[in-house]
Amino acid sequence: MNNGLWPSSFADYCPELLNYASEFHYLKWPFKIRQHVKGKHVVDLGCGRSLHGLGYLLMGARSYTGLDPIVELDLDAFKDTRIHRVGNMKPIGWTPRKISERIKRLKYLEAEIAQLPESSKWDVLVMHQVTEHLMQIEAVFDHFPRILKPDGKLVFRHPNYYAWGGHHMLPRFLSDIKPDDPEQRRYMDWAHLVYDPTWPATILEKQNRIRLHELRKVVEKHFVIEEWNPTKSTEEEGAHRLTPEILARHPEFTEEELLTQAVTVVARLK
Repeated sequence: MNNGLWPSSFADYCPELLNYASEFHYLKWPFKIRQHVKGKHVVDLGCGRSLHGLGYLLMGARSYTGLDPIVELDLDAFKDTRIHRVGNMKPIGWTPRKISERIKRLKYLEAEIAQLPESSKWDVLVMHQVTEHLMQIEAVFDHFPRILKPDGKLVFRHPNYYAWGGHHMLPRFLSDIKPDDPEQRRYMDWAHLVYDPTWPATILEKQNRIRLHELRKVVEKHFVIEEWNPTKSTEEEGAHRLTPEILARHPEFTEEELLTQAVTVVARLK
């Protein structure tokens, strides 16, 4: 065996696709959690139009299933994660269906988790920047014990809505700032902490705005948390713009919560 896989599995690898996965930065997250996926059957909830599966297989996963209702199996368009806004979907000469046909241990399912049959079981369920978009997050998590094996694990990265750029609007980074832009002032410097019913659908309909302590409670309903690793915001991510005045206006938040960019969670099924 090599890297947790039998040598015959190397016939699955496709240099062209691996080059795209590397170019679009789809190997970084699988590398970070490689110890949890090596030798495992992995399901990726909310995979989107991504190439993460290639990274998981490269890190030693036995198989990969990408699950998402927006996959569109015959569409040649994959997200280039280096681009954060419009124009990040690029054709690469492949579709999810063609990738699944070429790499036998990798498949995409254009479906919701509730549509999976009872017989579907995986070792590890992964999510990368998905939990913030689950509008019925507790109901989704209730399905996880059903599709995981008895010793199954959950591994995910959750971007914190309450960080400086957590609203997913502009500006998300200091380099995005346009001082005279009134639209940016609606969100900048933690203005997004105060609910506004006129916000665009990007916030109101596509982000659940869950607090970190609330997320932890959702996870602990079905799992025992083994790792809860916060990542602090950098200066480019607005960390130094948090002032005593902002904190005073929002006593319901701690400085730690507002300066947490994301949290990586590893949990095992109860």
